[in-house]
Amino acid sequence: SAPQAWQGLLSDMTIKLNGKEIVIGGVDDDYYMVSTDATTDTKIITVKNRPYEFKVVKMDKGTGKPLQGVKFALYREIVVDSVHSWDPNPYPGYESLTSGNDGIVISRALPAGKYQLRETKALSGYQTLSGYITFTISSTGVIELDSNTPKEATLTYDTYKNGSVLYQITITNTKEFKVSIWKTNEGYETITSGASFKLYKAEDYDDTTSTIKDGAIPLVSGTTGENGILALGTLTVGEYRLIETVAPAGYNMAESAIRISVKNNGVTALQEGNLSVVYKKGDQYWVAGQDNATWQIRVWNNPGVELPHTGGIGTTIFRMAGLTLILAAGIVLIFKKRH
Repeated sequence: SAPQAWQGLLSDMTIKLNGKEIVIGGVDDDYYMVSTDATTDTKIITVKNRPYEFKVVKMDKGTGKPLQGVKFALYREIVVDSVHSWDPNPYPGYESLTSGNDGIVISRALPAGKYQLRETKALSGYQTLSGYITFTISSTGVIELDSNTPKEATLTYDTYKNGSVLYQITITNTKEFKVSIWKTNEGYETITSGASFKLYKAEDYDDTTSTIKDGAIPLVSGTTGENGILALGTLTVGEYRLIETVAPAGYNMAESAIRISVKNNGVTALQEGNLSVVYKKGDQYWVAGQDNATWQIRVWNNPGVELPHTGGIGTTIFRMAGLTLILAAGIVLIFKKRH
């Protein structure tokens, strides 16, 4: 074990005696020094420990900027008769942690042990973490994240020129927005008959071929109501594709996916290369009855009917009738020439 806030040897040191020479192996030369006491001719091996810093920092995923005011509590694992459990009470001194204006939640070394950092209150408008941040500090000062730690947390390890080490756990929070779509015709009139949609992450849709990738699972599936509204729920920062699967009666299907972009400053959308208007409460076409914070995307359909499907009779009857008329006309002409 190493003293608290110090990192011990990361691997075993081997010592080989070769006559009067001592050969050290297994570790970098930053971790040791060999010297000789001139008065006693004694060989001295000095083993070095690296001081380390430990930080937990809270950041905005979209901008990479620090988030201030996010609240946490730290818990430590306790072991009694080989039974592992979490102390029901927070670790003393870490009961109420709040990220500062630099995003820092923790900035001090902890004793060896297993810990769990729990977010107790996210900022308004941000998605809460999907789980607890679990990490272990070994007796030799090595810090590791547990494999079940949520993806919002990452651990980095940096070495400074003076030999010190920085372990930093960066935790990101993502802004979230409530989003709905409003189904209209070209004249901004609500289409009251239902239109069905499926929402996918952008990476699950091939924009080049306009096809859904194999194995992709929709985030949302639903049909617009009489008010033309379909709630898509809460979306985090990212890109999405909205696919129309059933068009309203008397209207043509949307030819391509509606592209929805959620950014830190709001929601935008594109339909067939045209910017789709997004409404908020108080705007002219915002539909009442939704959550006041909802971003409402206009999605429109052009009037028309579905063309015959490939493989059906389609225009076959008309073609056959046309060929019959041409043949009949030819027979009449030949008959007249003979007379």
